[in-house]
Amino acid sequence: MQMLFSQGDLRSFLHQRIQDLDNEIERMGQDYIFGVDEEQLRQSLISNYSLELPMFQEHEDKWEIIEQHEIKNQLKKGLSITISIPFSG
Repeated sequence: MQMLFSQGDLRSFLHQRIQDLDNEIERMGQDYIFGVDEEQLRQSLISNYSLELPMFQEHEDKWEIIEQHEIKNQLKKGLSITISIPFSG
């Protein structure tokens, strides 16, 4: 099971994607950019850097509680629940 946003900070990931895009454009150089077909370049960059939004599946019968435990410490008391919700994207 793949966990959504479990491999790092989303803000850092998005910032890195923007940096990667900027770096790719910088490497292209002015001569290449002025000589290439604009639509082809645009489509290539969109294809390489677009992200597919996660779409949660709405069927509640597929949701499941993975982990549940009580939290007791000096800072907080409560219940921690990890829920599995299927998604695509």
